[in-house]
Amino acid sequence: MSVIVLEFVKDGWRTGSNSGLLRCQAEALIQVLARLHAWGLKGKDSLPWLEDCRDGHLLKHGLPDLFRSSVLKVTEEKIQAASPAVELQHARKMLEMLQLAAKPGFYEFAIDSVMLSGPETVVHMDARQGNAFFEEDKSGDDGKRRVKLFDWQNVTRGTGALDLAYTLSGSLSVSDRREWQDDLLALYRQVFCDVSGTSYPMERLRDDYRNALIWPLVWAALTLADVEATVDHCAGPMLGAGAAAEDVAKRVKAREVAREFVTVGSERYIQAALDEGSVHCVQDTMCK
Repeated sequence: MSVIVLEFVKDGWRTGSNSGLLRCQAEALIQVLARLHAWGLKGKDSLPWLEDCRDGHLLKHGLPDLFRSSVLKVTEEKIQAASPAVELQHARKMLEMLQLAAKPGFYEFAIDSVMLSGPETVVHMDARQGNAFFEEDKSGDDGKRRVKLFDWQNVTRGTGALDLAYTLSGSLSVSDRREWQDDLLALYRQVFCDVSGTSYPMERLRDDYRNALIWPLVWAALTLADVEATVDHCAGPMLGAGAAAEDVAKRVKAREVAREFVTVGSERYIQAALDEGSVHCVQDTMCK
């Protein structure tokens, strides 16, 4: 059986996919994720069809091997071509980290570590700014924003840190993430604990978040291995079904937007994992 769910979002707006969220928008999105994850602690049991991320699309269907084969195609030159502002020395650090993360068993171990540590819940798995509608709260709380998430095709059972890692690393500029990250993690923990009535120690949340930053590296590697193919893949949906084959201007614009989306995202994902020392922390744990 298939079900189509529609929601009226006429008064809502999207921020785009590349700009990076404002702080008030990031706070609103983080609170929605915290409430989703708090509900999912018990709510997941009412969804027997929901796959465990370790058994489903995350690990079962060849994604680890695709990640590793993609990293083999990434070079310092490709990183710099995708992100011209990245200096050669830094591109080399990025590549070295990707190569370390692509070692056999590393990715699986990292995701298992997150799953075994963090509370299992319902995880969106694509909670980025481009998949959120924002609207003003009509209840009278000036400036408060409500968020509606869409694109639930990757929803799974997992640890909330997977959503946190993907959202914070990809939907904020590097400078904003560095400045706001601790406050946003604290906000997430407060709302999650208040709504669920459970405990989630801050140190444990930070460890889960750091390990979960391995997950977005997959998409960075897939992009950098073949930027043009990724741009083609992303540009199609941006055109829309009604775009005529001869509409060159629309196709050029769609490719420009898609290119910025995939290259900016890749740089943000890799930089977040570098900042948090994610790969080396997982490696140290594996060696114990």
